[in-house]
Amino acid sequence: MQRAIVRVLNLAQPRILFFAVPNGGARSASEGGRFKAMGVLAGVADLVLVSHDGRALFLELKAKGGRQSPAQADFEHACAVSCAPYAVASNLDEALAIVRGWFPEVSFPRVSFPRT
Repeated sequence: MQRAIVRVLNLAQPRILFFAVPNGGARSASEGGRFKAMGVLAGVADLVLVSHDGRALFLELKAKGGRQSPAQADFEHACAVSCAPYAVASNLDEALAIVRGWFPEVSFPRVSFPRT
């Protein structure tokens, strides 16, 4: 799903500034400690989008039946306290609806994706 969302975001007009947060994957304890010291934060959303007025918007993507980890729920709470928009999507249509809601002025292409 993330690759599909990225594909749509890359085709949006006007452009949307966004980036992925590659927090997943196994790490050794020493590597995890180094990352934490560099400011890596557990639970950060999968995609960070920047609104055209400069606000950070956080989109967490979950596979069907997936749930937030405790760290992700903590990050969602931190976003709420900071008044930073945060949303969780569990399928492509839901993710696109969220992004369209955040960027009503943006034209998104009609792109078809194979459903899995």
